[in-house]
Amino acid sequence: MEYSRVSACNAGFPKHLHGEYVMSANLTGVEEIWLAGKTTYVKSGQVTLYNPGKLHASHFDSQSVDFISAHMPQSVMKPLADEGNIRSDSHAPVLR
Repeated sequence: MEYSRVSACNAGFPKHLHGEYVMSANLTGVEEIWLAGKTTYVKSGQVTLYNPGKLHASHFDSQSVDFISAHMPQSVMKPLADEGNIRSDSHAPVLR
């Protein structure tokens, strides 16, 4: 697992994807997120979840945004899903 904390303003992340699950919690500010062709605004106190291989992008305006993220490899999620009896055949589950 990998953890990160980001503080940003007047910046962003271009369209990209991850091979792992990414769970983020916005601590301050508003993050504009593009995911699956839709734009969403995530405020402080809200959590986002990205499944592996899903294209997304972020933008931060002049108001400072702080968030923390946990990156969980599929190899870690699959046994947890099996243990919790979440049906997923041989692949890690898609979280909603």
